[in-house]
Amino acid sequence: MRLAIVLGAYLLLNGYVLFRTALFLRRNLPERWSGAAPWALCLICALLALAMVAAFLLPAGSLQRATQRIGNCYEGFAIYLLFCYLLIELVCLALRLVPAARGFTRWQGASKLLAGAALWALLIGVCAYGTVHSSQLTVKRYEAAIDKPCALDRLRVVLIADTHLGYSVGRERIEDMVALVNAQDADLIAFAGDIFDNSTSTMDDPEAVKAALSGMKSRLGTYACWGNHDLDEHLFSGFATVPDSQALRSAEMDEFLRECGITALNDESALLDGGFYLVGRMDYSNAGDGTQDRASIGELLSGLDASMPILVIDHEPRALRDSADAGVDLLLSGHTHDGQFFPLNLTSRLVWENSSGMLRVGDMTSVVTSGVGIYGPDMRVATDADISVVDVTFAAKP
Repeated sequence: MRLAIVLGAYLLLNGYVLFRTALFLRRNLPERWSGAAPWALCLICALLALAMVAAFLLPAGSLQRATQRIGNCYEGFAIYLLFCYLLIELVCLALRLVPAARGFTRWQGASKLLAGAALWALLIGVCAYGTVHSSQLTVKRYEAAIDKPCALDRLRVVLIADTHLGYSVGRERIEDMVALVNAQDADLIAFAGDIFDNSTSTMDDPEAVKAALSGMKSRLGTYACWGNHDLDEHLFSGFATVPDSQALRSAEMDEFLRECGITALNDESALLDGGFYLVGRMDYSNAGDGTQDRASIGELLSGLDASMPILVIDHEPRALRDSADAGVDLLLSGHTHDGQFFPLNLTSRLVWENSSGMLRVGDMTSVVTSGVGIYGPDMRVATDADISVVDVTFAAKP
């Protein structure tokens, strides 16, 4: 049932985009072109849209990965085209209500065709830029002060998240990320979830990815928490096709991290040699066993020495005040992608108290990375892929 709803919505929205495109061309192209040209263009777009369906049906392998990547690239363009068509519909509706502007809605011909071509060219350019920009990693730097003494004078944490290893992120991107991480001279590497893109079978070269991740260097090690996409789940166009109770984390994911030398903290805490606690939370949306049964932040911290610095990795930056009140000093998160592409980056900042960057909440500092990879449409527009470097200072020792 869920698959039927998701597939139906996908086909309906793409059908609307194709219908509006064909109608526009038939009305505005010269008569000798208005018969075949609209159908030819719509056939090309329909085949690109159906790449997503084909990828869902194909068995795992190189053909399936290539088909999915085509579908992901077209999906970004189709989303922008859908936004523009709906906006044009609203503008035209409003203009019909204004007597002086009614002539504009009947405006047709070469000028209108030129405007449509300019819109398509602009969207293609934006999506092409977004596709290139999505792989351009940046470093964002923050400073956080914790008013507790520590055995260390300073602590440099490199925060990474949302690699979404799979269709769009593979060996090359991860090798670039590891080189950038290793250049930061980290004391600790924190991996804040969504390591995989819902499967370990969608990577182009998993052994090369393991080798790259195994090369990350830090003094105190690499620790991770799981995210809402670290589940063995078959998605269509980014949407779940099975009930949440059937979306489980595979043993292959746990084994992958172990082979990379990454320690996953599953609602667990570790007292590190530097004299501070590191806590890793299960994901809010799915704990990996098909439930939302994760421990509360209060339960996780109840047995810890509150006089020592407490750092928490939690994939989704939710309920920041609850974490601050429980005694968390530094909360490290990802998940949001900062909206990934305009205009979703604007709505993301309305949804999340801290969509990206650093925010002080009481005595706690929240740092959210925009993430290394992408989810769904293979593009970033008005956001940056990043790793975050957090330089932490502590109170003077008594």
